[in-house]
Amino acid sequence: MTSQFDVNEMSSGEKKEAIEKLEKTIQRLVKADLNDPIKINNLIDLRISLGYLYSEFQEHYKEAIAQFLKAIELLKEDEENRKRIASLKGSMASVYFAMRDFEMAMYFYRDSLELLDEKDIAERMISEKGLGISLMNLGFDKKGIEHLLQSLNLCVEQSDIQNYMDIISVLKRYYSDHDEWGLVIDLEEKALEILKKLNKPIEVAISHLEIGLALSKLEKYGDAMPHFKLAVNNALKKGSNKIIYQGILMVAETYIHLKKKEEAIKEYKKALSMSSYMNNHEEIQKNRIILSTLGVNKEQIENAIKKGKSKNKN
Repeated sequence: MTSQFDVNEMSSGEKKEAIEKLEKTIQRLVKADLNDPIKINNLIDLRISLGYLYSEFQEHYKEAIAQFLKAIELLKEDEENRKRIASLKGSMASVYFAMRDFEMAMYFYRDSLELLDEKDIAERMISEKGLGISLMNLGFDKKGIEHLLQSLNLCVEQSDIQNYMDIISVLKRYYSDHDEWGLVIDLEEKALEILKKLNKPIEVAISHLEIGLALSKLEKYGDAMPHFKLAVNNALKKGSNKIIYQGILMVAETYIHLKKKEEAIKEYKKALSMSSYMNNHEEIQKNRIILSTLGVNKEQIENAIKKGKSKNKN
């Protein structure tokens, strides 16, 4: 049987050739006597392989679903085939999800979960995630979040970092849209813990920025400040100018909220030099106006701009 891994290793042309060959082989088998259990099993395997191949092409999603359905029809609904049918229903759900038919995706993810055992952690994790996102797209946010949290727990059991971070991202977006900043902070802190272990300084910097921004929304500026500074420090490790600049701006803005004008001026000068270094004229103008508003004279402003330009030349 062609596995999903094999499919992913094939080029687009190879996949199309494989589809043609499988279709011809299936046609021959269908015409033969299907009372033979071996031939039936072969046909099931071929239809599943064809389904996976079809699912690689957006224009063939419906054909993929049809092949998975035909494979399910050939499988006896017994304990031996329970997990296999669950897997196929999960695959169908994934195709419907890709088609943005979230109602059908929800239906088949639920079916898949009903057939899976407690020990089928990886499969349950994917189905819970898919079901959760499908429900949220259908407007059932609270129910969707319940399933996403279930999936999050299973990700921990599986040490599946990619899916864990995906789910965190979905939940963060939802909680941000609903101004639930405390929950955003909780999720960012969970993500931060993993990113530190993976030694991902840019992602760590972004996470610190997000925590700082959420704390600022709660007007906890003193708590936000260390996160903005850590964002700058981590971004410096990889020389990410955009994140360094964002971090400096947030440090400056936070000093304003903390009524520390001199410290804010110092940081805005850094931001002005940085925007000059990046040759970002819009940001240069913004920082120039802010510094003027804070009472900084023209000479100091021009010196900050020159400082950035001189670094650029070096």
